[in-house]
Amino acid sequence: MNRRKYHLHLGGQAVGPLREEQVLKMLKAGSVTAETPIWAEGEDDWIPIKDRDEFDRTEIVRAGLPELTDDEPELDDME
Repeated sequence: MNRRKYHLHLGGQAVGPLREEQVLKMLKAGSVTAETPIWAEGEDDWIPIKDRDEFDRTEIVRAGLPELTDDEPELDDME
């Protein structure tokens, strides 16, 4: 885990600072989603949690994003 501090945008307010493991715990509990805006100290913009490299994709999937199934088209099939 890194030592970076994060803030989440919840209910119109910034919540934080939070450690990475706290954000992961909130994802697992369902109190935030992969779409919840997050900001890391030293950065300019808020982005969805799912767009942060340090949050393991499997943790986000477990927190509520659907996994791809065999029925869904691959990106190559969409051209």
